[in-house]
Amino acid sequence: MKKQVIIATIAALAIFAMACGKSEKAAINDNSNMTTENQQWKTMGVTEISLNEIDPGIKRFVESNFPKTEILNCHKKQQSYTVKLEDQTCINFDSTFVWVKVKCKNSTIYDAVPSSVVPSPIADYLTSRFPDNHICEIEKTNYGWEIEMDNNQEIRFGTDLNVIEGGKSYLDNPEIKSFVKSHFPLADIRLAQQFEDKIEVKLTDNTELAFDLDLNWTNIDCEDATIYKCVPTQFVCRSLEDFVTSYFPYEQVVEVEKRTDGSWEIELSNTFEFKFDKDFNLIEFDNKTE
Repeated sequence: MKKQVIIATIAALAIFAMACGKSEKAAINDNSNMTTENQQWKTMGVTEISLNEIDPGIKRFVESNFPKTEILNCHKKQQSYTVKLEDQTCINFDSTFVWVKVKCKNSTIYDAVPSSVVPSPIADYLTSRFPDNHICEIEKTNYGWEIEMDNNQEIRFGTDLNVIEGGKSYLDNPEIKSFVKSHFPLADIRLAQQFEDKIEVKLTDNTELAFDLDLNWTNIDCEDATIYKCVPTQFVCRSLEDFVTSYFPYEQVVEVEKRTDGSWEIELSNTFEFKFDKDFNLIEFDNKTE
């Protein structure tokens, strides 16, 4: 039964995507299409919480830190909540209604994360070193905090609020340089640093790459890239390519990740995310913007 539901939902999403074509964004703004979308997310285990049922703690957080806008919608998936504000700010909360992530990248009002959300030691550090930049995203992680600036600089802080320095530099690593030159010849390496058990590489066009410590690629993210706007086809295996071609012929793969257990995850240009097991069976899908 679960498999049938997944197939039916994918079919509905595919029909929706093909019918919309290049006008997809405009169609989503129509109320009837929004209703259809909500029904689809309910089928996938995502529930929309009505505005009058949103937890008071969430409402207080928004009212205190984002007084110039209001809540547009709230969705629950398992034990987490995603709140989108009318200015397009997105906030994630855990099961206890404590915020874990604030993203103001697309906000029409708040071009920076409010200072009331940022711990003072982090704010002081960033002000002293990046006086001309501001925070557009902040997230609580299992190791502390992660910050993204408006210049695409990402900085990590431990639970003690001190900066976590990256490990070994891979800027001059011949294998990584060869990899980039072969597959992304129009961009240069801006950052190549080891963080814990992976090597993160950022290119000058904002393409992001990740490698394990054996220098095998594990993630390619072109979502924010200015040159390579989609993942090169050689990194999307045939089974995944066939899936996208069959159900979403108008979309491109903007991110692909292969995991140590053999499973895969892809994100499409319409913000849908799909997870597959090692045999390429679809096991989960979501919408990154919700």
